[in-house]
Amino acid sequence: MGIKCISYSDVYLQKVSASNLTSRDTAVCISLSGASRDTVEAAKTAKQSGAKIIAVTNSESSPLCDYSDIVVKDYAHFLLTQKILMTNGVYQRPIQ
Repeated sequence: MGIKCISYSDVYLQKVSASNLTSRDTAVCISLSGASRDTVEAAKTAKQSGAKIIAVTNSESSPLCDYSDIVVKDYAHFLLTQKILMTNGVYQRPIQ
């Protein structure tokens, strides 16, 4: 499809990447609780950079949702328990 997607498991790289996003980018932030400090901080940084934020979490009243444009609720548990994802994280892609 020609859409670039980047995923970092390293917290430092998540924040650096988030700070380089623009209004043409989207960050997908996944946190079971919605309160994972590093994920929330990356979402906040991405939002301040102008990116759109999609949160995948089990709690729509979480700090992560405060920075999110779209919240996908109740799917994070499925992703983590099925070992589709091994950890909370931030996934970023430019919007084309």
